[in-house]
Amino acid sequence: MKSILRATRFIIVLVIMAFPVLLWGSDMQLSARLDRADIKFEETVDLTIEVKWTGDILDYNFKIFALPQAERMRVLGTTSKISSDLENGVEITTRTYQYTFQPTEAGKGVIYPITLNYIAMPDSVPGELSTPELSVIIAEPVAVKKTEMGGTLWVFIIGLVFLAGGLAVFIIVLRRRAKPKEPVITPVEHLLGELDKIKKESAGDRQAFFTRLHKALLYYIEKQYQLDLLGLTLEAIVSRINALEIAEDDKLRLAKWLKMAEKEKFAPGTGSPGEALRLTTEIENFVKNKSFRES
Repeated sequence: MKSILRATRFIIVLVIMAFPVLLWGSDMQLSARLDRADIKFEETVDLTIEVKWTGDILDYNFKIFALPQAERMRVLGTTSKISSDLENGVEITTRTYQYTFQPTEAGKGVIYPITLNYIAMPDSVPGELSTPELSVIIAEPVAVKKTEMGGTLWVFIIGLVFLAGGLAVFIIVLRRRAKPKEPVITPVEHLLGELDKIKKESAGDRQAFFTRLHKALLYYIEKQYQLDLLGLTLEAIVSRINALEIAEDDKLRLAKWLKMAEKEKFAPGTGSPGEALRLTTEIENFVKNKSFRES
C-alpha cells in the first residue's frame, strides 16, 4: 500500500513539473506593424509581420503567408527570415516576414487582416491568430509642371538633330566629290597596255603568250564594237565580226589574229619568239592607225 502511495506521489510531482513547460510550449504570438503612418505617393511603406513562439522550429507547423490584400497599394517585394534566441534559458523562435507596398492611388491605404493557421506539435493541436487591419495615409502625387522653357528646349533639340543630319549629308557629298575620278581607259588604250605586258612577261612562253593575246583581242572587239561574245564559239565570233559595218580589211585582220591565237593557245607550234613579237607589233600598228583614222 505504501509503495502505491509513493508511486502516485511521484507521478503527481512529474505532472506538476511538466505542466509549466507544456503551457509555455503552447504560447505563440503574432504581430504586425507599418514603418510609417503616412507616405508620399512616390514612396513605399514596409509591413513587418512577426511570428514568435517558445520552442524550436519544429514545435509548430504553419504555411507561408499568402500575399496580403490591400487597398490603394500593391505588393512590390517580400523577404523573410527565421531566428532562435535564448531568454532565461528558454529557446524562443522568431519568424519575420517583410512586405514592401507601393501606392497605386492617393488616400487611405488599407492592409486587411492576415490570418495565421498553425498546428502545435507533437499533438497536432490546431490554432489561429490574426493581425489587425492596418492603414497608411497616401499623399497626392506631385504634378510635373510644364514650363515654357521645357517646350523651347524640345524645339532646340529637334532643330539640333536636323542640323546635325544636314551637316552629315553635306560632308558625305563633299567627300564623294573630293574623291579623284579614275581615268576612263578606251578599248584601244587597254589593248595597247595588254600587248606591252604580254611582250614583257610572256615572250618566252608561246602558249601563255597566245592565251593572253586571245583574251586581250576578245576584250578589245567586245568593247570597241559593243558586242556580247561571252560563250560563243570562234566561228560565231567571226560571223559577228563579218556583220560589222567596218572595212573588209579590218574584218579579215581581226578574224585572222583571233584564229591564230585560238589555235596556238591550245596547240602551240614551234615558231620563234621573234614571230610572236612581230605579231604584237602588227596589232599595235593596226589599232593605232585605226584610232588615228577615226579621230
